Amino acid sequence: MLSLPNPPPSPAGEHDAGTDGQDLEELLQDRGFGHWRSLLESLMARYSGWLTHYWVDDRFNLDVWPQADVIRVLVRLPEACAGDDLAFALALSQCDFLVRLARDEATGQPWDALSQSYAEFQREHQQAEPYWGLQAPWSPEVFANWALAHLPQRH
Repeated sequence: MLSLPNPPPSPAGEHDAGTDGQDLEELLQDRGFGHWRSLLESLMARYSGWLTHYWVDDRFNLDVWPQADVIRVLVRLPEACAGDDLAFALALSQCDFLVRLARDEATGQPWDALSQSYAEFQREHQQAEPYWGLQAPWSPEVFANWALAHLPQRH
């Protein structure tokens, strides 16, 4: 099993001023990113089950850390970046939940969360092993390009 001695700190354990009790959908609308909702839901859903598998504990089935990461990005994003899709995508690329990685222990094939969910990877790879990485497996630019390419057009 590949893992770091200690996983990165969780958003639940951090107390950033202004993030407690924030509503993601409301923040997205207020900052001019309402059109990101479906993409963010899809991205966060790709990580569903990873934490449960990592900790081997069903109590982590309701994983709110990715949403807390996105809320923190929105709260910290400068007002001048409101509605700037590229700036938001680059900021999102630094979310802690993106360092949740996995690979097939038998083949060494890594999981790519930008192309499939963790659940799909587990179904295809019986020896899937989750681990905390030191950084996301893509550069901020690659992540931003992926996000912008999958972003619904504004109405």
